[in-house]
Amino acid sequence: MKRIVFALAVCVSALWPLSSQAASEEEIYAEVENLLGDAAGLDPFLNELRRALVTGTAKDVAKLTAFPLPVNNNGTSFDVKSAKEFEKNYARLITKATKELVASADYTELFVSSDGVSIGNGAVWIAPVCDNQSCSKSHWALVSVNN
Repeated sequence: MKRIVFALAVCVSALWPLSSQAASEEEIYAEVENLLGDAAGLDPFLNELRRALVTGTAKDVAKLTAFPLPVNNNGTSFDVKSAKEFEKNYARLITKATKELVASADYTELFVSSDGVSIGNGAVWIAPVCDNQSCSKSHWALVSVNN
């Protein structure tokens, strides 16, 4: 079911550039707060993810990732079950193109849905992940990769 939701979100995000006008930073922020909560946590996490992807290591990115991580790699879908597996397959999972898309994505180009925030037309998805059963505490994480 999780893969279906992300596949649908990726398809919807592909249509995003077809809208007549990009959303402002304020509108994106409001949409994140309305649909996901913790909009204040988005900027610090996004900056940390960008730093990890551009100048960090596989281990740095793995620390920012929720597992199992759904991956769609050239039409093949699978889950990466652990940080160790992620680090071992990092070069295949996080391509140079993916790094560049995330690093260069403008805040106003983000696509927000109830599933999370799409960066680079669905190249990666980030979202708040619950830290407890009631979800009264959460943290932002990389939740899907699509190459």
